[in-house]
Amino acid sequence: CTTLVRSLGGGNARSVGERRNTPVDELIAEVEAEGDETQELLSLLLEEHQDLTREDAPMSLGDYLRMFPGHDEQHLAQLRTAQEAPRD
Repeated sequence: CTTLVRSLGGGNARSVGERRNTPVDELIAEVEAEGDETQELLSLLLEEHQDLTREDAPMSLGDYLRMFPGHDEQHLAQLRTAQEAPRD
């Protein structure tokens, strides 16, 4: 999983760089919309889908989904903290 974490960290760094000047309100709306879309997609999954794997992925879909609970909520909390922080 170390390779996955490094890969995700690089993706996160790129995303932060691309959105650095985006207003926090817009970022919150984006995360919320993506979360809604994710929930919609997850509702389509069946029990047998959790064992699906990809050759280039270090874990199954089920493992991935268990590993990342609350991911969107963590980012929303970070954004709300940034939103409430005093500006210089």
